[in-house]
Amino acid sequence: MEKIKTNDFQQIIKALLKRSARNITFRERLITAPEEAYTELTGEMFPSNMCLKIKEDSGKITQVIIDKRDDYSRSFYWDLGNSLKEA
Repeated sequence: MEKIKTNDFQQIIKALLKRSARNITFRERLITAPEEAYTELTGEMFPSNMCLKIKEDSGKITQVIIDKRDDYSRSFYWDLGNSLKEA
């Protein structure tokens, strides 16, 4: 599989959603160790100045957001349907 360049976050988000829908092991990794899943997909470490947010509904990842991270935020958040929670 060709690695995705990290300067195109929209392409990365689409690839994360597509791969998590097809591969239960990858979906579990994305939920439990998102930085590892990101590295597996892109071949690069997750940027320390970014934040990965994942929304899950009924065991299916419905949304992935990669956003700028401020000094007080964590690198990963997940949402089970109501509101984003720190992981």
